[in-house]
Amino acid sequence: VIKILTPKKKGTSNKSVAPEVSDDGCLATGNVIVYVWRQLDAQAVAENLQAAGIEGGIVIYHGGMDASARSKAQSK
Repeated sequence: VIKILTPKKKGTSNKSVAPEVSDDGCLATGNVIVYVWRQLDAQAVAENLQAAGIEGGIVIYHGGMDASARSKAQSK
C-alpha cells in the first residue's frame, strides 16, 4: 500500500506500478480508500501509513465505532 500511495522521487522509476498511480502518487491528487477485513487491521494500516510519513488526513472507519464517531469520520 505504501509503495502505491507514496509519490515517486524524481529520477527514480517504478515500473511495477501503473503510471497513473506512480507518477504523482494517489494522495498527491485525491483521496484513497483502503478496505481491510478486520477492525484491528484498519488501525494497523493507519499507523503504518502515518509512520511512513503519508501526509494528509488518515481517517479510520469501521463497524465497531459508535454512530457519532462514524459521522465525524465521514465528514472529514
